[in-house]
Amino acid sequence: MNMGKETVYKTIAKDIAKDIEENYHPGDKLQSEAYYQKKYNVARMTITRALSYLVSTNTIYSVRNKGYFVMIKKDSRGNEIISFSQLCARNGIIVTNKLLGIETIKPDETIRKALNLQSDELVYKISRMRYGNGMPRVVEYAHVVKKYAEGLDKFNLEDNSLYEILSDFYGIIIDVQDYEYSAVNIKGANAKYLEVQSGSAILKTITTGYMKMGVIPIEYTVQYSPWSTTITLKRDNDIKQ
Repeated sequence: MNMGKETVYKTIAKDIAKDIEENYHPGDKLQSEAYYQKKYNVARMTITRALSYLVSTNTIYSVRNKGYFVMIKKDSRGNEIISFSQLCARNGIIVTNKLLGIETIKPDETIRKALNLQSDELVYKISRMRYGNGMPRVVEYAHVVKKYAEGLDKFNLEDNSLYEILSDFYGIIIDVQDYEYSAVNIKGANAKYLEVQSGSAILKTITTGYMKMGVIPIEYTVQYSPWSTTITLKRDNDIKQ
């Protein structure tokens, strides 16, 4: 393989990425560093840099002492994943929630851009644990634009659907969603909430909800869940939380 010296690791990374696209599926384990070192006939450090580059571009992720795995890709609008509530209902699972907190915050840059907010605009941050038959299934952090839902923090968000509250009391119908899925190694409080070992690989789902047929972003939610709680299918616009 003829590669320029200064870009050798990026060239290898590009080649591995092409192989992933053609031959791998989300969650598949990649070959070992030793395998790629032999294949490309380069130093081990070069392979490490190539794989680290792919991690930085969200192409793959690493699990300590286990290797590298293919990242779950981002979906565009219209590709849908079953919600926690739908999945539980389909399987006869009783859903309960625990409100961890609700507060008014100034969003970080990522959330501000996703919700198309000015620098001085605020959001409600709603933190919840979601259980199925008493077992922890999802830890969820929902962010709702405050100017559209003043007083949202006064509602009982432990026993009621966020989307139903927005619809019934604020006239907000979330009719389009963007989804982004990725695998992450969960740590700290989130690992404790889900009762999994710190560093475990789980699914992270980011949902951006829009009203007015996808024109106005209203909600940005981050969820962490074990792999077994999520399956893919067509949802026919059933997007209640």
